[in-house]
Amino acid sequence: MLEDVMDKIIQADTLLVLVNHPSSAIQQGVIKLLHAYINRASKEQRDKFLKNRGFSLLANQLYLHRGTQELLECFTEMFFGRHIGLDEEFDLEEVKHMELFQKWSIIPVLGLIETSLYDNILLHNALLLLLQVLNSCSKVADMLLDNGLLYVLCNTVAALNGLEKNIPLNEYKLLACDIQQLLIAVTIHACSSSGSQYFRVIEDLIVLLGYLQNSKNKRTQNMALALQLRVLQAALEFIRSTANHDSENPIDTVQSPSAHHHVVSQKRRSIAGEY
Repeated sequence: MLEDVMDKIIQADTLLVLVNHPSSAIQQGVIKLLHAYINRASKEQRDKFLKNRGFSLLANQLYLHRGTQELLECFTEMFFGRHIGLDEEFDLEEVKHMELFQKWSIIPVLGLIETSLYDNILLHNALLLLLQVLNSCSKVADMLLDNGLLYVLCNTVAALNGLEKNIPLNEYKLLACDIQQLLIAVTIHACSSSGSQYFRVIEDLIVLLGYLQNSKNKRTQNMALALQLRVLQAALEFIRSTANHDSENPIDTVQSPSAHHHVVSQKRRSIAGEY
């Protein structure tokens, strides 16, 4: 019976197309159906979905429409395998031990970031989710970077400062802080990982923020400059602390990036007023 339904009546490609619907309720229903499909799919069907970049295509479809809390909750449930509230804490170790396919299901959240600007609380929750997930697992961090995390964050900076209707200052500072913490986490991840591709991550980030400094919007210019300086400062601080640690403990291995990430996460609220 299941074989008659999978890929004959219900096809993943069709569901990805149906997500591109103006009704958020229909989008939500399609994503829940896709979640059910994935849970029952064979290894071959899952591999085909990944090979066709299904989660990336899903993010692209969502980018065309407004993000909603219900959609974000759909993807947190898909990612964790159970319903989890947006204000509910989760075990960071849980993310490390997820199977690879499940880790990929965080990618569609990227499509909800810029389109959630109309709802500051929703955007804050989405950014905080990405920050926690990125800090918990280097593999997921690489996935997010490979699927355009830096472009999403820089576009969000431009869109945030280009809003026709000014948002309350405290909410603006909170969102700016969220973006800053994500960029710092990316910087520390890149500095603590081996391979030339991670140097390119830092370079790409500096270049993208440099482009934003050419914006006609003064607020965008100022925020881009502040973020660029903060990213460079975070990189230097990480390198200095690692060098000091090595000189004091030559036998020990380099301090794990997760420890630095934990500090970054803990400081996120205390620096909200730095902008």
